[in-house]
Amino acid sequence: MKIKPIKRESLSDHVFRQLKEMIIRKELVPGEKLPSEQELAEHFDVGRHTVREALKKMAVMGLVESRVGQGSYITEVKPRDVLGFMANQLVMSEGDRKNLMELRTLLELKSVSLAAERATERDLEEIKFYLKQMHKVTDDGRAFVDEDIKFHFAIANATKNEYFGVVLNSIRDMLLMVQEEAVISEGAMERALKYHQLIYEAIRKKDSKSSQAWMK
Repeated sequence: MKIKPIKRESLSDHVFRQLKEMIIRKELVPGEKLPSEQELAEHFDVGRHTVREALKKMAVMGLVESRVGQGSYITEVKPRDVLGFMANQLVMSEGDRKNLMELRTLLELKSVSLAAERATERDLEEIKFYLKQMHKVTDDGRAFVDEDIKFHFAIANATKNEYFGVVLNSIRDMLLMVQEEAVISEGAMERALKYHQLIYEAIRKKDSKSSQAWMK
């Protein structure tokens, strides 16, 4: 049995998480000035250095901005930013392949269905472009998987719902890892090309039902 040590959350992570949750619950609103580092340190019962580290993380996430001589202010947070952060937390944790594929199935079946309904001529051209790219790189597994992922991003873009792209992007690295392992099996690329072609044709014909069947 391989046992891994438990990772303890740092104090700055605790402060960061609580402030982030306050923003999500709208207890802190865009444009609002945060208390000083000293006041926050007293409120959370931690040192100023801990608060400073938490604020740096928030700044990296685009949740706050620091104004010279004025302090830190809450920035405008769009829903896609919150969703992207939540999805990235999933990527940072150790999930298993089964959970990843369950999420991907839910995401891909709905996105391809919407793409079949909403794709424009330009969307179709983009999807077809990446399909052609896949055909060109069958001698390179990594490049093949990369073009495969781009094909799915093009479908996500065709839904006209940016949330699909946000979530797909957040699990991109995990998908690359899984698919790079799968693509080396005999006949994998040929099967992939066959089904991707069928998916494209179904989207082009605005056949939502068939697009879902081939995607699955």
